[in-house]
Amino acid sequence: MKKEVEIPISEKDLKFIVEDEFDQIVDLAKHNSFCSNCYGKNKVEMIEYTLILNDLNDVIFQGICKSCNGRIARYVEIGEQAKFRMRTEIVKESKVNKN
Repeated sequence: MKKEVEIPISEKDLKFIVEDEFDQIVDLAKHNSFCSNCYGKNKVEMIEYTLILNDLNDVIFQGICKSCNGRIARYVEIGEQAKFRMRTEIVKESKVNKN
């Protein structure tokens, strides 16, 4: 069974990977996340987030709900897009070789 690998990345890394789509992806994650505490009550906004690159080359935003301070996450699928594949591998290699 393949072990899932999650690599912390920076916003700079994400900008390198997705280039012109960076603002759109961050906006999606920050303003279109699900919070089980606030669902149907408050507008959900993610704050204080970290970024994770997983083994499928997708990005996971992990943060805090601005309304209730609960933990929330947003999974953004970019791994299947050929235009991001080479840059994603470059970032992964740089992170793995650092450790």
